[in-house]
Formats: sequence, structure tokens, C-alpha cells
Amino acid sequence: MAAQHVTVKTLDSIARDICMVRDSGHCVVCPATENLEASHIFPKGIYKSMRWLTENIEMRCHDDHQVNSGAPHADPKLCQEWWQQHLSPARWQYLVRSSQLLVKVTPWYRDTEFKRLKFEYLDLAGHPWGKA
Repeated sequence: MAAQHVTVKTLDSIARDICMVRDSGHCVVCPATENLEASHIFPKGIYKSMRWLTENIEMRCHDDHQVNSGAPHADPKLCQEWWQQHLSPARWQYLVRSSQLLVKVTPWYRDTEFKRLKFEYLDLAGHPWGKA
């Protein structure tokens, strides 16, 4: 019988929940608390192993993620300037170093990420993920 591995959707969900708690449930650009999206600093489509690295994710409202001037998907160059002003140098360097790692995302990698993210959520929220 084949082993059941954690799904990408589950990992996306727990990473988003961690970032929601960390970012106090609002957009990092404006005070919006609705229509929040997980915005990846280093794009998850290019840097696949950084998809669930919560240091690489910030919560943004839909407009500040997709539409407005300076939004990552609307104006990447201006967004880069915003990140340089708002991210700590240590966080930026960590992300740059992480982007240089070549990691193949396998089902076993996803299982390991799930365990790591569950501990990260517990440390941040004070209770296990999925149990309020």
C-alpha cells in the first residue's frame, strides 16, 4: 500500500495561517483585514523550495498583491524597492541565501516541511495547527 503524503494545498494552508498570525491578520502595506493573500517575495513558481518558507511570505490584501502601484504582480520593480525599505537586512540575506539552494520538492520533502510548519505554528500561535 502506498504511503499518504501531505498535499501542496495543506502546506499552503498552514504556511498562510502562520503568516496570518505573524502579520496580525492584516495586510503588511495597508490596514486591510479582508481579501488577504499570501504574497511570496521570491516567486514560488521559480523558487519552488521556498514556497512554504514563511520568511518568504507576507500577507497582502488583493489590491496590494495584484493591482496597486508597487504590488508584486503589478509593479515588481517598485515592490523590490518597498522590500528593501521594509525587510530587515538579516531577513533579506536569509532569503537570498535560501534562493541559492537547489532542493528538489518531493513527497518526502513536503512531509518534512509539514512537520516543520506544524512546530512553527505551535511556537507562534501557542496551540496546534487546526485546533483553535
